[in-house]
Amino acid sequence: MKNSKALSIIMNIIITLLAIFCFLSFIEMSGSFKYAKNQEEKRNTDTYTSVMRYRLEKKMYDEIIGQYYTYRGTNYTPGEMNEDNCTIAEYCHHAFMLRVFNYQQDDAKIKQCTDEMESLKGQLGPYSFVVEDVENNFNIILGDKSGNNNNSENAENSEGKAEGSMQDGERFEDVIILEGMEETVKYEHVVDPSLGFEIDYDYESFVRKTESDKELFISVYDDIDNPENYLELTYSNEDIDTVTSSVESSLSTDYDIIKENRSLDNVGGCIYIDASSTKEGTCPDQMQAVYIISSGDGCIVATAHYGFEAAEGFGRRFAYIMNTLQIID
Repeated sequence: MKNSKALSIIMNIIITLLAIFCFLSFIEMSGSFKYAKNQEEKRNTDTYTSVMRYRLEKKMYDEIIGQYYTYRGTNYTPGEMNEDNCTIAEYCHHAFMLRVFNYQQDDAKIKQCTDEMESLKGQLGPYSFVVEDVENNFNIILGDKSGNNNNSENAENSEGKAEGSMQDGERFEDVIILEGMEETVKYEHVVDPSLGFEIDYDYESFVRKTESDKELFISVYDDIDNPENYLELTYSNEDIDTVTSSVESSLSTDYDIIKENRSLDNVGGCIYIDASSTKEGTCPDQMQAVYIISSGDGCIVATAHYGFEAAEGFGRRFAYIMNTLQIID
């Protein structure tokens, strides 16, 4: 009898402990689910914020440069006893801004900046050597929209780059600006008569892959058969309006697209379609930027593909490559 009572007490204690354990486990699981949900919401918020910041910076850059820095450079009045130093500083500022406007392909600001630099050259006096130093160090020709250097070193590197003068596979060096710093880039010239264009690509950063109906320039870090970051160029027999409408329709299914009119150095105007955000405003796994350039009775379609984290670096490099595009008549 006593043994039966003792056993009953022990069983009750065990059951009570199990109940307490199950209750505590339930509380712990509830807390974990809540924490995971909060973390997911935080990640979505951070991603959305990153996408919005990227797109706002991209859209606002022209306005900041055009209205703030140019305004200050235009309206700056040198202080007494510092005229020479201030004139030199103002000239250097305009040389830098000319480079920015060259990259933005803003003809009106390029002309304004060039005129102001010509005016300042006459005020430099014994410091006229600054003009040559600025040309060498900032790598620009005054008033030249392409922004290429006129010094002997770059003239040597650029020799033979005139339209139609280079052969497929020829290589040369040039200087580009990435994140505010000059970078010497090694280019290889591409001539594709079947698609109707010539172009230069950075062969240290990309691998060329030629197919019957397209040219691809794939990041050296990607699988060439399944790339994530690459530039693809094709030719369409349809006119530019039809192709633009088709691309818009295709991309707008998944992306919140932005369509702009842009200009490339060697081919003039083109349609640019940005697909860097989903329709929900979040960051897509893969971004796209599409250039549509009229060519003969059809058009060339160039599509840059890259992930969000690679957007700044690859986006700029693809833009420089596209600016070398030339149409073969």
